[in-house]
Amino acid sequence: MTIFDAFYLILPLFLIIFLGWLLFRLHVATEQWIKVLNEFAFYVGLPLLSFMNLYTLDLQAFGNAVLISNSIFMIAAIAVTVALTFLLRFSRTSGGVVILCALFGNIAYMGYPVNEMVFGKDGLSVAVIVCSISTFFFFTLAIAAAQYRAGGNPDLRAVLLHIAKIPLLWAVVIGAIMGYFRIPLPAVVVKPLNMLASASSA
Repeated sequence: MTIFDAFYLILPLFLIIFLGWLLFRLHVATEQWIKVLNEFAFYVGLPLLSFMNLYTLDLQAFGNAVLISNSIFMIAAIAVTVALTFLLRFSRTSGGVVILCALFGNIAYMGYPVNEMVFGKDGLSVAVIVCSISTFFFFTLAIAAAQYRAGGNPDLRAVLLHIAKIPLLWAVVIGAIMGYFRIPLPAVVVKPLNMLASASSA
């Protein structure tokens, strides 16, 4: 696959972005749209997309390679980023900000549709697992590291409470459990869940 082939595959995503820009320029869309669409994606679309992909994925056959390799990568990335903030002599505040900015990527909003366009449904399933691992480590270890680097003591209770409010993580946990143990859902439930989940996929 050449770079032109890859660009052609993700071109529809850029056309959707252009359509959004055009609607704002024509004053059809408003700022309220951003709030509503973001909340839908965060609380409904992306969690259901993750849940349905894990629910339908044969996790027992999938293996642990992606889980283990990405966990190691995230831990190493956090450690290296923290070390660099010390080596480069960032101030406490700057060091904490750099840690969060360097480690937090837009891997769900953009990563899901791009991976599905380029690699198909299998690519989307892998992207869901990678995003889930990254999200878990970011909202635990990375935030704790940023708090420590900024000169404070990591507030474990606050971190855990924050994690409990992230729908994506709950969707991943429940979807992984149901997918691993092959717990069936009635077709009348699966169909509307798929329809809602598809709204967050290109």
